[in-house]
Amino acid sequence: MTARVREFAYDTAGRLVTESITDDFTGKSLTTTWDGLDAYGNAATTEGLLNGASLSAWTATYDDQGRLTSRTTALECVTVGTLSWTRNDDDTLSAVTTPSGAALSVHYTTSGPQRLLSEVRLDGATVAQILRRDGNLHADGVHFGGGRQLHSLRYDRMGHLDKRWTSTSTALNAPALTWEGETDDRGRLVAEHVTTSSTTDTSTEPGWLTDEQHTRGGAD
Repeated sequence: MTARVREFAYDTAGRLVTESITDDFTGKSLTTTWDGLDAYGNAATTEGLLNGASLSAWTATYDDQGRLTSRTTALECVTVGTLSWTRNDDDTLSAVTTPSGAALSVHYTTSGPQRLLSEVRLDGATVAQILRRDGNLHADGVHFGGGRQLHSLRYDRMGHLDKRWTSTSTALNAPALTWEGETDDRGRLVAEHVTTSSTTDTSTEPGWLTDEQHTRGGAD
């Protein structure tokens, strides 16, 4: 008796349009379909079905460059809402509108030919603001919550974030070290220490994670 069968179907251009998994033990069949593929391979509709009944579906729209502009989600044929994105001419994100109607706007400054993130606003109110950057243009001072919390960031010589200090607008003491990371020579995060705990990851070539350990006690 076959326990599980996984089947695939492709269109004439060789693009995946259907994936089905049938489990003989449970009698269940899970199918995913991708319909209305454009020239970039983006699907207008993606649907997941359990025993032929719709579990979830996503209807998407794209601009003329194949970039996602909106996605409407439905669960068991009931529409949940639409998430939409607006981009600038240089492909940087400009705005996001959530299913609830909340508007997230993204603002930038320029440094030579580069557009650098400077501020994020939610319904017009600032929720994050980059106050300063280091010589390599990495953000090293970030305000959150309208200035109520400041994160000071430090990077290693390869540009990887390795320390974060946090202070609040009401704090009388010095900023506290709240996160510390260690990165290997391939840019993989191998250890991180937070206020109350630490995590250590071990990888083997060609880069598979083989072990992860969590201990109590965090950044000094």
